[in-house]
Order: sequence, then C-alpha cells, then structure tokens
Amino acid sequence: MAARELEYAVGTLGLGGVQVLSQINGGGLDDPRLAIFWKTVAELDVPVFIHPANSLDPLTRRYYLVNLVGNPTETAQATAHLIFGGVIDRFPTVRFVLAHAGGTTPRLLGRWGHGVEVIPELGILTRPLKDYLRSFYFDSCVHDPALVRVMVRELGLQVVVGTDYPFDMGDLEPRSTLVASGLDERELAAIEAANLFATGTNLPA
Repeated sequence: MAARELEYAVGTLGLGGVQVLSQINGGGLDDPRLAIFWKTVAELDVPVFIHPANSLDPLTRRYYLVNLVGNPTETAQATAHLIFGGVIDRFPTVRFVLAHAGGTTPRLLGRWGHGVEVIPELGILTRPLKDYLRSFYFDSCVHDPALVRVMVRELGLQVVVGTDYPFDMGDLEPRSTLVASGLDERELAAIEAANLFATGTNLPA
C-alpha cells in the first residue's frame, strides 16, 4: 500500500520525495516487508527523508530527553539498520537524507568501523563502511558549527541545508550556522546548491 501511495504521490501529484520515520510499527527500516517500498523508491528515483519516530524508552520522558537523546539515537539506529541490514546493498541508488545531521551517526562511525572488524555478525558488508555513507545526506541542523566542519572536512559526509522548521529544536538561521563552521566559499556553495529533488543529483558537500 505504501508503494502504491508513493507512485501516486510522485506520478500524479508531482511530489519530489518521501518522508519516513526511523521505525515502522516498531520494526526497523531493514524489515523484509519494506522491500517493495524501497524497490519503488529506487524506480522513481526520489530521495527519502528520515525523521526520528520519538523514542518509546520511558527514561526519555523527563528533561525533554525524548528529543535531546532519544531522537538522535533513533536516527543513528535507522541508519545502522539500512547499512547492516543490507538495504543499501540491495538498493544502492536510493538517496537517504538524515534529519538533525544524522543524529549521533557522525560520532559513532569510528565505533561502527571497529565493530565491522571484530564482530562476525557485521561481516556482511560487501564494501568499506565509508562507501555506504555515500547513500546518505546529513542535514546541517546540529546546533554545533564545529561539528558541521568535522562532518564535511574530516568525515567526508555529504551535507545539505537543514532547519527542522517549525519545531522548537529547529535552526531558523541555517546559513549563519554554516558560515560559523568555517567552511570555505566552495564548500558553502556546494551545500547550499545541493538539490536532492532533481533526478540523479549527487552533489558533493
């Protein structure tokens, strides 16, 4: 049903992409039942924006941790499911856009890379971990200009402009964040010009 709805949204309504949550009815994005959906996304060549689904952990109910801790963790978990669950291998042309700069993903890449080397269960990857990251775009809504710079220059991640508007944790002046990151004009221009809704777009940050 989701695949048919996506075909209608793109083919009839002319929409340029689709948003999904970091989990579907309690299941990961690597759930085999989603294969027909990912196949349709690949055929239509539209980007997929992933937003956290809000953690169900009762310990996140205090201090707004459902957003401050739960949401970033949810996004990283969804990213790991797509990589380690084989979704990227089966549908390598699909472009994923991660909300909130991918949550905790950028800070976990070293840990994931080490895990690939020492955990037999993770030996299913057919390529180096960094190659899988080319399927992902990380928005700039991280509230930390220094981390944006690290994402681009040290981790080589593809960054696009993000605001999280109109939510309270949004960045309503995203260009100020990018300028404060210390990126040069070429890097800023690449981020600001990236249009993932254009067919086949794969602009580097």
